[in-house]
Amino acid sequence: MNMIACILLILVLFLTLKSKEWTEQSDENETNHSYTLWQPFLIAAYDGGFSPGSSTFSILHYLRRHYSYIKAVQLTRVLLFGSCTGAFLVFYQTGFIQWKYAIAMAVGSIIGSQLGLLVLPKILIKATKILLTLIISLLLIQVIVKILTT
Repeated sequence: MNMIACILLILVLFLTLKSKEWTEQSDENETNHSYTLWQPFLIAAYDGGFSPGSSTFSILHYLRRHYSYIKAVQLTRVLLFGSCTGAFLVFYQTGFIQWKYAIAMAVGSIIGSQLGLLVLPKILIKATKILLTLIISLLLIQVIVKILTT
């Protein structure tokens, strides 16, 4: 699993570096946003199986559909909310929930999402792309270290 996650994180890093769709203004009115369910399904399946980089996959998905970066982040939050809700239902059904961790993670996620969406418009797109590249690189290093130590 770690090897697959490593390969997919390398792909995400490559796509992030090559992506030219990062814009502050969206051309939503000019673009037909035809929705296909297979791409969000694959992102959610990856999120459920591996998780590292799933937000980046989602953001890049929406950027390729010509949404602004802020709108892509907002839509990513909705997509990952659905993914997390699905995970919750599976774990709830199997009885494998550690409530104190689940509640702490939910509260932290809500606060972090709100703060992120408040701060995001104040950050330059170039700085955001650099920060995202740095975070993906750190995740990749973490997975590589895990592979080498096991």
